[in-house]
Amino acid sequence: MTSLLQFLCVLSVLVASGYSLSCTQCFSSSDSCTGTSETCPSGSVCGAVYTVTWAQGFLASKTYVMSCTPQDHCDMRGSMSLPHNMRVKMGTSCCETDGCTPTLPSLPRDGSGSNGLTCPSCMSFNSNWCDTSDTMQCTGEENMCLLQTTKILGRKKVAIAMRGCVTKSICDLGSQSYGIQGLSTEIKFTCTSGSTGLQKGYSLSCTQCISSSDSCTGTRETCPSGSVCGAVYTESWALGTLVSKTYVMSCTLQNKCNMRGSMSLPYNARVKMGTSCCETDGCTPTLPSLPRDSSVSNGLTCRSCMSATSTWCYTSDTMQCTGEENMCLLQTTKLSGSIEGATAMRGCATKSICDLGSQSSSSQGQSSEVKFTCTSGSTGLQKGFYLPAVICIFFLKLLI
Repeated sequence: MTSLLQFLCVLSVLVASGYSLSCTQCFSSSDSCTGTSETCPSGSVCGAVYTVTWAQGFLASKTYVMSCTPQDHCDMRGSMSLPHNMRVKMGTSCCETDGCTPTLPSLPRDGSGSNGLTCPSCMSFNSNWCDTSDTMQCTGEENMCLLQTTKILGRKKVAIAMRGCVTKSICDLGSQSYGIQGLSTEIKFTCTSGSTGLQKGYSLSCTQCISSSDSCTGTRETCPSGSVCGAVYTESWALGTLVSKTYVMSCTLQNKCNMRGSMSLPYNARVKMGTSCCETDGCTPTLPSLPRDSSVSNGLTCRSCMSATSTWCYTSDTMQCTGEENMCLLQTTKLSGSIEGATAMRGCATKSICDLGSQSSSSQGQSSEVKFTCTSGSTGLQKGFYLPAVICIFFLKLLI
């Protein structure tokens, strides 16, 4: 079981019971709005979403929404191109005090140069699926193919599906649900890195394996519909020395592909991770690339502590963050089964690690849950207040 712990990828978020922000809830067809104040769920901040839609080169609409927002949806901007020469640009911004008004979100610039990607292009107003031989050429940073579906329930029932090109930042939003004025709305963004892979009902068969090198072999399993074949490569370093490597192949969500990031932890420990994907039966993804080291301070200071017996640690000790590690991290781990345990670590992390989300796994009678809580500063991770995010840790051998 020691090897199981050494290669464990567990994600856990420390939930604090206590303080919740009060944020304005409103929407308008301009670039500001006013409304009533509502108490947010624990872990949310006050957010604004600004969307501009263009059709045939003309401004078709603006939408501005203020509401409670998960921390990991802050400071995002992206765009998508859809059939009939339609383009949607979106940006988000946040603030973290009661009743605050976020700054107007910035929108991405237009990209006119082709990036070489071709995506299916279609639209349906009575279904959550559309398929066609029509395609469109993607431009700029819109380097993913999109299937966006919308469900509206209540006084009106609507189902919409659209395909086109999109930036990865919008793909990372995943699913969004909300209710307003008697209507329940669910929007889902499903993306691939090419025109294939989004066939209705089709499921890939992918290799499942794990090793302590940079490759592995194993048996094939049928993946859930919408998944692709993925690889996760992790290196753990301590005091400048490589401690371990981990390579995992499995079924993977599309929006977890082509990611790389790192985190720095107490005792001069550093974990670097990368992911890669492929989209044919039994394929082997390329070896994921890892981020470069950086010793240049980015001005952020984060708490630094470690507990081998609890999912909480707090200390006055701090560490200076470097490079692209611009988020403060609380990573917690829960093990149950033949081995039970709990760990907590604080340090610095890249936003890409935080954006991975929460994951649970079970193997050979052992269950594990890993969650990551990230903030943009050393404050905000007080017990009683949390903002969820996720990161894979293959560094537990230091605690064993």
